[in-house]
Amino acid sequence: MVWKKDVIVQENFHLTDTEIHVLIRELSPNNYSYLQSWLGLSNMSHNIAIAMLISCFVSVFKMFQVGTANILDWIFLLFVSIVSTIIFLKRSIRFNNYFKAEKVAAIEKLELLEKAKVNKR
Repeated sequence: MVWKKDVIVQENFHLTDTEIHVLIRELSPNNYSYLQSWLGLSNMSHNIAIAMLISCFVSVFKMFQVGTANILDWIFLLFVSIVSTIIFLKRSIRFNNYFKAEKVAAIEKLELLEKAKVNKR
């Protein structure tokens, strides 16, 4: 992975992701909304990074199409697009890590596994 230090390893609660989401959604709806906002920000950043990557390809194509006329404008757009792609990918990873950390914290601190076992009986 490119940014290995940014990756959070999720603890194994012997539950699938679906079961974890159901636990949080049913037993702590406020935390579920909070988690979904982090996931939404992560997805938005990822999509903007893809848009910037497409902008990079368009810039390169236009540089060859235009030739020497206005080439500095296209080089500037290419540079900005590359930098923006890197920034938004990094942000996407950061928001995704916040999502994972908050999910683990919600399960541990709110003792959702214990509450689920009590509600099951």
